[in-house]
Amino acid sequence: MLRLDRSGDRPVRFLEWRIRLFGAGAILAVFGIGADVELLRWAAFAVLAAAAVMSLVAARADVDDSVED
Repeated sequence: MLRLDRSGDRPVRFLEWRIRLFGAGAILAVFGIGADVELLRWAAFAVLAAAAVMSLVAARADVDDSVED
């Protein structure tokens, strides 16, 4: 049976926003590819890049917070 290991600390800062951005980027990408609209694909790329940057910022902020403690 699969057991989740919850002992590791994962960055949860802005988690809901990151999930929303990744979902929106995926939807834009699917519609952009399906409709063959380059503008939608670039918008999807920008949204996914913003979500990735937000993930990196959240991870770095959590590391900085733990160093100060």
